[in-house]
Amino acid sequence: MGQEPSEEFLSWLGQMQQTRRDRNQKLIDKLRQYGVEMTLEEVERKGRSLTGRPYFARVMVEKGYVPDMETAFREYLDESARAYVERQDPQLSQSIARLRQAGGCPALPRSSQSLWVSGYGRVGLPWGE
Repeated sequence: MGQEPSEEFLSWLGQMQQTRRDRNQKLIDKLRQYGVEMTLEEVERKGRSLTGRPYFARVMVEKGYVPDMETAFREYLDESARAYVERQDPQLSQSIARLRQAGGCPALPRSSQSLWVSGYGRVGLPWGE
């Protein structure tokens, strides 16, 4: 305990953050195709370091593009919606290996109801509903 993460681990985390930022920019570009104007900076002000789709939805509501967050997701942001951009997440096994190499102890939050397993797709976890 108390071990500082290695430069290699911090570099990997930085790459993951950049991947998220790149995805967010692609989402901004796709939303513009549908007449929804916002900047990545506007969204980042809402979500700070963890900017995700809920913050895009908030900006869309505040700017009057949709009446509520549910509509933002249904029409633009949900996995089946027109502006959705696929995530490029690392494989679970890669993430666990990286955490262990850095001296960490991987854990899933109790709120996780499923996870993506390469070759199987989304798999429900034992505690389910």
